[in-house]
Amino acid sequence: MTQAGAGARLSGTHTADQFYSWVPAAMYPSDVSPIPEGFYDTGNKIAVNSKYADVASASCSMILDYASGPGFGEEAYFIDQGEDSAAKNSYAYGMYEFSTPAQASALVNELAAKFASCGSFTYSNSSGASAPVTLTVGPRSEAAEVTSANTAVDLRLTLTYKGKTDVGDLVFAADGNVVVFATSASTTGTLSTAVDNAKVVQETLSAFTSAEAGGASPSAGASSAAASWTPCVVGGQTVPPSIEYSSPEWEKKCGVTAPADAVRVYSTDAAPARVLAAVGGGTR
Repeated sequence: MTQAGAGARLSGTHTADQFYSWVPAAMYPSDVSPIPEGFYDTGNKIAVNSKYADVASASCSMILDYASGPGFGEEAYFIDQGEDSAAKNSYAYGMYEFSTPAQASALVNELAAKFASCGSFTYSNSSGASAPVTLTVGPRSEAAEVTSANTAVDLRLTLTYKGKTDVGDLVFAADGNVVVFATSASTTGTLSTAVDNAKVVQETLSAFTSAEAGGASPSAGASSAAASWTPCVVGGQTVPPSIEYSSPEWEKKCGVTAPADAVRVYSTDAAPARVLAAVGGGTR
């Protein structure tokens, strides 16, 4: 399950824009390309979004819908998404900033507990759609790769819909008041070894720590409403973030309802290929 590392402990208050500017280059293979409108962040706002903060009492279907999305009590958030050329493997990474370190560690521990307790169940929503799902906690060795974290966990999911099995891997790690995550999903029924999510998280946390230690200016803490985020809903069915862009069919359908202010993705950055070079061999 979770593990306690020896991180340097992030502690400042920074905006999502600041965090995104610190993301290291060269984290993903060149085969991974941007998903249209696959980036979302809370910009320069510092405002708590607690829409889904009560993880312990949330239903298993709700956790499947919103894990890695915003609304867990964070004050700043971003997510960036991509997929391979075959459109069979999708990837995402991002971060949550909380007011306190306790909140950050709590999110990681609560997600771990929820995935462990949900196990196998039937996903359902208000439109009557359903699918068999299994949520589990992955190998402890995966979480242990995130050496900068004080709390980390590797989570796994399997979802079968219309005879096809999608699989997903999610790594969440807290360092001080920040949680960084990296996810991957595949429509092939087997997780790709092209990306090691734990290494993506470790690289990102290390970059954040270096930026803060180097004297990065804290945010002024502008007061404003949290930026809104609308999940992809197709025919009344909420599409989980972990599979939202895992096939051309879902990508096309979800493109209509993707956040309108998703404007920064991968190779359009001033620094070329911010997330497009290999992080090393995966261990999936």
